[in-house]
Amino acid sequence: MFDTDKLSSLDALMEAQKIAHAPIIFQVANLLRDWGILKLLHENKKTGMTVEELMAATDISEYGI
Repeated sequence: MFDTDKLSSLDALMEAQKIAHAPIIFQVANLLRDWGILKLLHENKKTGMTVEELMAATDISEYGI
């Protein structure tokens, strides 16, 4: 079962970091959806939006954006 390693130590570290950060990424994605930021970015995907525009459209501080 553990006779051969299929991943290098660097690859194993990268996989461990994915597992460790997944809950944070999930929560951030939920906030982006709930605050309407994903919808705004989707609606403006051709031109994009600056942080200032997102702040004005959502009433969320620069730190929150």
